[in-house]
Amino acid sequence: MKLVIISDTHGRHDELGTLRGDVLIHCGDSGNGFSGHPYDLDRLDAWFGQQEFERILCIGAGYVGGPTMAVIAKHCPDVQVVVADVNAERVAAWQSGEPPIFEPGLRDVVRASLGRNLRFSGDVEPEIAQAEMIFVSVNTPTKTFGQGAGRAADLQHWEKTARAIRQHARRPVIVVEKSTLPVRTAEAMERIFRTRRPEQRFEVLSNPEFLAEGTAMADLERPDRVLIGGAETPAGQAAMRELVDVYARWVPRERILDMFAQR
Repeated sequence: MKLVIISDTHGRHDELGTLRGDVLIHCGDSGNGFSGHPYDLDRLDAWFGQQEFERILCIGAGYVGGPTMAVIAKHCPDVQVVVADVNAERVAAWQSGEPPIFEPGLRDVVRASLGRNLRFSGDVEPEIAQAEMIFVSVNTPTKTFGQGAGRAADLQHWEKTARAIRQHARRPVIVVEKSTLPVRTAEAMERIFRTRRPEQRFEVLSNPEFLAEGTAMADLERPDRVLIGGAETPAGQAAMRELVDVYARWVPRERILDMFAQR
């Protein structure tokens, strides 16, 4: 299978001219070094490879998002991990230490990090503004009407999430899409990010998940492989290294497969 991951479009023209020229970065008081001063894009590319990430956000507290973030929190105690979801009942269950899904070993892993460096939130938009790396793990159900009904994936949740990220992100952000449909979901996100504000910068990575019901925690703790796809650009490579470094906390490096993607 060829992963086609669409990332931020280098060389594109917009109202500021060519993106390879000078751009004005204005990300407010985020403390990231890019607030109200002109920087060339090469320096902005380098930003993705120079950060020590302190906060990871996952949008979607379902079967993939919840367990994945619990394991990341376990192995990255120096990183604040937040899982945000619009379903208040689901969030309350996770935050109480009683996950709304059952997987052997899941409850113990959640409780070990809960209140330390793992929490669950129903306030998605404010969490986006604080995040440096955002995992997107929302549903891709089968379409029930329209073209492709009964067989094609319904990407409306992905598109809605991408719009929220575009609207509320306040710094350069690495967006990690976790899906078994990496081509479709990356394309859906790229369509939204293409109309970003001039001062925004996103790098989109693909990190498909391979979890089996009943063995999800074992699959996360001892995966046969971790796939990471990204753009073959300086920023894309730097973003991939950041995600590789997260998984390398507990996964042998030879099992982490990072792949450059066609654009």
